[in-house]
Amino acid sequence: YLKKLWAQDKGALALCLVTALICVGEDPVIGLAAGMVMALLAGAKTQLSAPFVDIKSKPSGDKKAYHIAIQGAVTYVNAETFLERARKLENASEISVDLSGVRQMDHDGITFLGKVADGWVRSEPDCRVWIKGVHSKIYPSLSKFSWFEKAEGQG
Repeated sequence: YLKKLWAQDKGALALCLVTALICVGEDPVIGLAAGMVMALLAGAKTQLSAPFVDIKSKPSGDKKAYHIAIQGAVTYVNAETFLERARKLENASEISVDLSGVRQMDHDGITFLGKVADGWVRSEPDCRVWIKGVHSKIYPSLSKFSWFEKAEGQG
């Protein structure tokens, strides 16, 4: 198993060895708890840096039409990253946000999506924002937010 980890994932090998050393040197329960915490933090870091927002643009008259596709979860872990990537869309006439690849959104993710959408409309008052592909499992959560109700009412 350790040979396989060496060849495939040196970070997982390091985690395994550190956990084993703590288990042997200190206490098995403390070692396993430390290993779980380190694995959780490493997973959060991986999720944070994973490319989950694709932004494409095409000309639309003298402005641009943007298509934003989000893949994966939008949660407190990566909501700030979404905000940074999607906040400023220059000279937008239309923005389409595709949520068909999203299966989980927590309160922070929905709040940040609303902040970004409001920012787009404030910076380009004539810009139309479309939220598309909302999965039936996240719709009930989205529908509790006023920005989504307003957008839904506008079509």
